[in-house]
Amino acid sequence: IDPTVVISLKNGGGIRSQIGSVDVVSGAKETTLANPSASKPEGAVSTLDIENSLRFNNTLSLVTVSASKLRELLEHGIASYPNQGRFPQVSGLAFSFDLTKPAGSRILNLAIQDSQGNDQDVVVRGGVLVGDPARTFRMVTLNFLAGGGDSYPFAKDASEQRVDLYNATSPSTTGTATFSGDGTEQDALAEYLKVNHATATTAYNQTETSAAQDERLQNLALATDEVIDVKLGTAGADDTLISDAIKLQGFNGKGDVLFTGAGADKVDIEALSGSDNTIFTGTGADTIFAGTRDIITGGSDGDTIWAEDGNDNRLSGGEGNDTFWIGTSGNRVLGGMNDDIINVLGGAGTNYLNGGANNDQFWLISDPGDVGKAKKQFVMDFKVGEDTVGLRGVAFSDLSFTQVGGDTLLKWNQVELGHFNNVIAASLNNQTNFSF
Repeated sequence: IDPTVVISLKNGGGIRSQIGSVDVVSGAKETTLANPSASKPEGAVSTLDIENSLRFNNTLSLVTVSASKLRELLEHGIASYPNQGRFPQVSGLAFSFDLTKPAGSRILNLAIQDSQGNDQDVVVRGGVLVGDPARTFRMVTLNFLAGGGDSYPFAKDASEQRVDLYNATSPSTTGTATFSGDGTEQDALAEYLKVNHATATTAYNQTETSAAQDERLQNLALATDEVIDVKLGTAGADDTLISDAIKLQGFNGKGDVLFTGAGADKVDIEALSGSDNTIFTGTGADTIFAGTRDIITGGSDGDTIWAEDGNDNRLSGGEGNDTFWIGTSGNRVLGGMNDDIINVLGGAGTNYLNGGANNDQFWLISDPGDVGKAKKQFVMDFKVGEDTVGLRGVAFSDLSFTQVGGDTLLKWNQVELGHFNNVIAASLNNQTNFSF
């Protein structure tokens, strides 16, 4: 009906009875009973089973929800726990919740997931909304909830692009299950079972799991938080992109946590148009291309970290002689241990640069062709006599230095290039630690 739908939401109170049963003492599953007069074998799911379970037979609606609205809806669903009536039953997403926190702030992590459980978009991480709060997701829900049932706070305005799937004026019964009208929840379940369980007895053959094993609704009083994917590289050289095909299974650069492991690895989040990742590199000289709002932490060897497309990354070199190439804005760079090189590319906006320990180089103009494109950079830990300022293609006579309190402002032809902390302008005027 609408291939853009990625998530679903219904209220637990709409499930009125179980199909089959589970022994509450042993946990053993007991299949549905046979009904020979209705040609129903043991373990099959019948029309009556579906009608008893989804007794209200709510109709279905398609709505568009923003990231912030999705969190609000789910927070509402768990706010009255252990009252199960409005407790959310979901698909296409997973979330963890902490019931010790106040209602309205219980969701710790929330991710949109594909059918294999791979994160497609991280919405909440560590209790904080991630990314653009206005980005949207298409959802199927109950007409009852979309209309405000169980006090669910759907927007109920044009932004929802709401489509009600059941036509009460002229109902239809197409498909292989025709006992309930198209666009009802009973029909949706029946059609799903028909497509996915051609043999009647296979619909009821999966082991029951406890709440502690639930992968979509992770109650942190019972389970360890495993919502956001953590992926591990191998001991060899890993490439996330080979001929535009992702080699590291499940890594899509959208809200992932990745430990690259040993070897000289390459992680290209930029090429994936990714964001909001946390990357830890291991041993080996790794190359990382950051996306947007990524946190990159280098390992023990000399890593190369790029931020050419996408802003507001947090980039740390760790140990080793690391090299940074910065072409965007809002990035915070920390070289870390040893001798690091921070290159600012033409067109970059304002960034905050820390060399860390030892002898670091700050190339505020990295190429002669970038002269005239440079924006002011904040150099947070420049040490006279230890660190170096680099300006390729600029004559020293074109520079001026101004004392601003305890700091120094560097200009080229009245264009601000750098703001240095605790640097004495007179020392820079004497060309202390400059390179050209």
